[in-house]
Amino acid sequence: MEHYVFDPNLMWENAEPILTYCQNRFQLKSRIKSQNFSNLDEDKYVILPKNNDPVSVLTIGIGQDVLSEMKLKKVLSSGSEFIGVDPVLINKQLYEPIGKYFPFAISSKNDRKWTSVLKEGSHKDYVLRNVAHRHIIRFLKDDINKTFVDNLW
Repeated sequence: MEHYVFDPNLMWENAEPILTYCQNRFQLKSRIKSQNFSNLDEDKYVILPKNNDPVSVLTIGIGQDVLSEMKLKKVLSSGSEFIGVDPVLINKQLYEPIGKYFPFAISSKNDRKWTSVLKEGSHKDYVLRNVAHRHIIRFLKDDINKTFVDNLW
């Protein structure tokens, strides 16, 4: 496992087996209770705060589906902050009742490039679009002024 620490790309590419290993090795399922928030095509898991402190939720790739965010918002404290990022503009009207929306993709650099995005009005078909990309660190530091996010979806 140690070799993953020094190679973030290798760690990201192997995230699922790493998490499975840690989950089994340290019996995380029995020690840490998470709650499931389902949307139209996936399950999102959250470890809810033990106290009523507000938390931050960052959704990268809204995917025209905010059911999980709406369910989560109902159980979190009123001061919790929701931030959504997706270059497909239909997501603006879906996400803004929940939180702050940003109309671009997240990437390793600021750029404009062709990207596979969910077709407007679809939950399974993708199209290529030339969209703006924002560097993840620049986004966190400059756009939302965060050094820590409680829940990253």
